[in-house]
Amino acid sequence: MTIGISYSLVQVARESNLKNDIIYKKYRFLDNRENNIDLDNKLDLDKLIELSTLQYNIKNVRLSYLPSYVENSDGKIDKNKLKNILYLLEQYRNQGIDVLLVLLHFTHPKNWPNIFDKDFPKYFINHIENVKEVFSYVKHISPINEPINAYWINIQINPRGIFYLNIFLKNVEEIQEYIYDEFREKIIHFNVFSLYSKNIGKIINKFLKSFEDQVRKLRNLYDILDINYYGTYGFNSYEKNYLGSKLLRIIYSYNPKDIQNLIFHYKKLSGVSDIWITETGLYSKSYGEEKIRYGYIEELIKNIKEISPDIRVFIWTFGDIVNEWKKKVGRFGICYDENNIEKKICENYIELFKKYS
Repeated sequence: MTIGISYSLVQVARESNLKNDIIYKKYRFLDNRENNIDLDNKLDLDKLIELSTLQYNIKNVRLSYLPSYVENSDGKIDKNKLKNILYLLEQYRNQGIDVLLVLLHFTHPKNWPNIFDKDFPKYFINHIENVKEVFSYVKHISPINEPINAYWINIQINPRGIFYLNIFLKNVEEIQEYIYDEFREKIIHFNVFSLYSKNIGKIINKFLKSFEDQVRKLRNLYDILDINYYGTYGFNSYEKNYLGSKLLRIIYSYNPKDIQNLIFHYKKLSGVSDIWITETGLYSKSYGEEKIRYGYIEELIKNIKEISPDIRVFIWTFGDIVNEWKKKVGRFGICYDENNIEKKICENYIELFKKYS
């Protein structure tokens, strides 16, 4: 079994690296970035590699690229910044680390039209055409992270987008088709945020049907289906609720047993046999809850391995080096750091991942 770490450059970058990004100074999670990675600094990039591989103990990384860092507001590629991205990918390769590269992770450069504009794919394609050196370092490419959440997050920036779902879905399809056709020598992925539901499934699935339908519609444009799994829609009917409460959790339940039904559901929906779990994890806001998270992740891995030892699993994420809420809170980073400063390597997870690899 292969276990990896998933992260995004927009998550770890300093604010100075994001000036051409649509989320620059828009959301609270940009508030405390002075301790983050400076993508312009090779020593910081080396540190990022150590953190995201748990100091080279992880050999698979799912990395979300940041177009707005490389592309300037005039639409031109900053060659020095591109070199920094190439350096990062080269160092991963030199360490024997296999990278799954995600090209769009919710955000994009300010100088592009919004994601609901029919011309959006042209800007994306133009960018990719100008940074093709990047792809010499990777075998696996995923064009868009969680289309459904990309849709909802961009509605927060441009509320009128709610009326342009069909254009958005067409843009997703055009981008997926371009990447599949342009990089035939690579292994192309399609990513979904898990919409699997139980108990109240008819209501939820009807509401989210357009996004589920894309899994089937685009089947001939990807080799591997990637699932980001953070729980199941419905009632938690098991004994343990991994969010700390013993009560039934309505709408969204976390229980590692659900992952098996989820995988079978998406195999049937897509028709693919090769499925990866490219994001999964659990929220933790204290050292006490960290113990709960550790148990949840181990149980999740066990249940996936029962289905097939060939399924790759990526944990989101290695550390909370963004203080998202202006106070001492934890999020999904498995290297829990109350002050978001230490940037620790988590020894306990190294042993856990070795145990199941």
